[in-house]
Amino acid sequence: MNKRLSVALLIALSIPSVFWVSTRLFDSSDHSKRVPALEEDDSGSASLEESRGDNPDTSVEFDLEKAPGIDGDILVESRIPMIGGFREILINSRNVAGRYIRTDSVFRYKESGQAPVLESRSTSIANQYLLRLSDPSRIGELESLAESHGYGVEAIASSGSLCLVSTDRADDLLRFRPFLENLAESNDWIEYGEPDYLVRASAFIPNDPDFSLQSNLQRDSIGGLNQDIDAPQAWDIERNASSIVIAVVDSGIRATHEDLRDNLWRNPSEFPNGVDDDGNGIIDDLHGFNAIADNGNIDDDDGHGTHVAGILGAKGNNGLGIAGVAWDVQLMSLKFLDETGEGSTSDAIQCVDYAIEKGADIINNSWGGSERSQSLERALRRRDIDRDGCG
Repeated sequence: MNKRLSVALLIALSIPSVFWVSTRLFDSSDHSKRVPALEEDDSGSASLEESRGDNPDTSVEFDLEKAPGIDGDILVESRIPMIGGFREILINSRNVAGRYIRTDSVFRYKESGQAPVLESRSTSIANQYLLRLSDPSRIGELESLAESHGYGVEAIASSGSLCLVSTDRADDLLRFRPFLENLAESNDWIEYGEPDYLVRASAFIPNDPDFSLQSNLQRDSIGGLNQDIDAPQAWDIERNASSIVIAVVDSGIRATHEDLRDNLWRNPSEFPNGVDDDGNGIIDDLHGFNAIADNGNIDDDDGHGTHVAGILGAKGNNGLGIAGVAWDVQLMSLKFLDETGEGSTSDAIQCVDYAIEKGADIINNSWGGSERSQSLERALRRRDIDRDGCG
């Protein structure tokens, strides 16, 4: 089997640059908000005014739509006027592993006096931001600047050039990102800055009892169309991929699963003794890495990673459960999605780095987000960048 790197990236529209305006706190139990209606000023140009309820003809009542999968109380709302609409920033109190969730939405007015229409939306970690240094030796300067504002800095890439800046101050969440954006723009030793985007498992796993019949592997053609991968024909040629390591970057793998336990990758330099034998800063990373907890616990509390691992490499021809595409293979479990199927770009990058450092042949990423991340793309392409001596 040829060794290859499997990469999945989603690219979405970027949100226009705008300026900061009013910010307010509100009662999270009131999800129906007054939103500004489009008005014409005396010059005929569009302006944005927020109604206080005294002029019902210029205000539109509508239910503020939350981003899918984001729960909890809204802490902060900020609206920024744009030509033909507005941008809205919501910061949510439900946090993933101690992280606040930020939702950026762009609304457009299609007709005067009508409710605005959602045009685009992205979600990210409100209290984390990524900065890539063009000069890694300046990390001390970044740490000093960040510390003066109460922020922390952590180098998360093996090269030391990608840094995660974070804050634990909920009252500073709207000032946090603009400060770092300005810092990146005004210093040539910072290559770029970008949000730490929230990503999610790419598909909902149904609980239907017949979902495991696996017609994608082998079934008769439908309407003359061949809609399977003809796995049995491939198995006639090759069934053993035991030398291949597949890194499953996901929600973990249930290590006790009868069809997966014998195909789990084993770190040859680590032993179950409570000691970091291979010196990578992770104790007992026997079968992979948990970027959320920063340890070797690969347990799957969502189920998505175990499902994906089964498709890739469930033990075949053993009289149990299902058969994976590869019957004998090494499955490296890299956990960054939590029990809700959500995770941060920064944790995904640490998993990808781990996979490359440990020599994975294939990296499987069955998840995605709303925005393109330069940092994630750089991490996924690092093998080529290192080989070519550029980047």
